[in-house]
Amino acid sequence: MDRSAKRSTSLPSSRKALHGGTALEEQDSKSLVDIQISNESPASARTVSNNLIPYSHAHVHTTSGRRDIQDRSLAIPLPVRPDSQALRRMSTQLDDADISYIKVWELDQAGRGFIALKDADRLPLVLLKTRSSITPKQRRSLRRALHQNLVGLYGFQCSEASITLIYRLELLAVSLACVTNSPGVQFSESDAATVCKEVLLGLDYIHSELEIIHGAIDYTNILLNIDGEIKIANIGDSMIQGIDLGSRTLDLQGTGTLIANLIDPTTRITGEPTLCDDVARNISSMTSDFIKKSRGDTTAKSLLKHNFLSIATPTGPWSLKPQVTNALPFSLKFGRHWDSRSQDIGGGYI
Repeated sequence: MDRSAKRSTSLPSSRKALHGGTALEEQDSKSLVDIQISNESPASARTVSNNLIPYSHAHVHTTSGRRDIQDRSLAIPLPVRPDSQALRRMSTQLDDADISYIKVWELDQAGRGFIALKDADRLPLVLLKTRSSITPKQRRSLRRALHQNLVGLYGFQCSEASITLIYRLELLAVSLACVTNSPGVQFSESDAATVCKEVLLGLDYIHSELEIIHGAIDYTNILLNIDGEIKIANIGDSMIQGIDLGSRTLDLQGTGTLIANLIDPTTRITGEPTLCDDVARNISSMTSDFIKKSRGDTTAKSLLKHNFLSIATPTGPWSLKPQVTNALPFSLKFGRHWDSRSQDIGGGYI
């Protein structure tokens, strides 16, 4: 079979002079070139259509696998499929060794951390958390993680003795442990369902995209920010631990315990998701069933379909704003200014 039978190119009318040696007209940004390649006949050809990249980097996918385009005389953009492996490698380049951070405030936000100014344009604020040194394998497991229900992990810095994880700073964010222990703060079943729905959305991302478990879903690792948004904290620690999905029931059991903690204060003392008799008699059967289902063999996607979540705020967690604003007076007093001029190792307090 000759070459023309294997490949046919349909060009816009503006490019008809291409093989005549005349200059091409400026390409319309909306013009695409469809290249059909087949191992047998034009009838079985596949049309490659995706984002445009320069021709010198073009690849196509055929029925027999990936093949470079041999004829590079066509100096025009070709629509190709993006290389997912290359994109993934780019997303894992998190080491910010050449960037400086200026610590300004120490605080407890689901664990000890520092608010810091990044030495970059507009001095963005970040949250730094330092951990003991990790192995090369653990370092390779770290990757950028950004999701609406996570405290986003931007990167890390390594030294011989420690590693510093660089997180997105959630301003005026309070742990659910602090919120639930603040005077006058109460969570209804609807509030608990709203919290649970947001946590499950975050867990679905962790399980499906990061392919690990969090391993510490409780009210000390869940933040509620000033906009009422729920954020799962310390995802970097989860990546370092690298617990596989075989143990994901730990995360889902944590959501059941979390609901019990929110609507029944006595469970915060016992540490068990067993509601006291008075609370158990007054909650709906949907809530009881959800807590029971969370202890079984299930997934985040399955629990997101449970009827209990139908009583969550349908348009987002904004309904949780009263809880966080009531807790702020008891949380803002925590933290200390960090003075890098101190003689203490790495800084000090004033």
